[in-house]
Amino acid sequence: MKNTIKLFGIIAFIAVIGFSLLACSKANSSGELDGTKWFHENAALGNMELSFNNGKYESVNLFFKSGDSGSYKVEGNNVTITKTHDLKDGKSTSNRGISVTGTLEGENTLIIMGMTFTKTQ
Repeated sequence: MKNTIKLFGIIAFIAVIGFSLLACSKANSSGELDGTKWFHENAALGNMELSFNNGKYESVNLFFKSGDSGSYKVEGNNVTITKTHDLKDGKSTSNRGISVTGTLEGENTLIIMGMTFTKTQ
């Protein structure tokens, strides 16, 4: 009887660990933003559009037709984007290694470097 209780205790403990790991792997993935587009309105500096897909991001200043691209990673509510290319007229102009971290506030708001982006897709 004691062995049966120990066995069920071990099984329950392993199940808790397994579910914890599963929950953490989702929170640390980039899939939460896959296929989404975000918009930041700025009359003075030009409106910005930010899109995320398969661990890659692209930002475009709609007025200057410039922007950048690179990779992104989501950890909880934090989104870290790492710029790898500057873009001008849709063409890559140089490589960079700059990273910035933004914050997801709810499902429809992303704040990066003081700029508020609203989810459009």
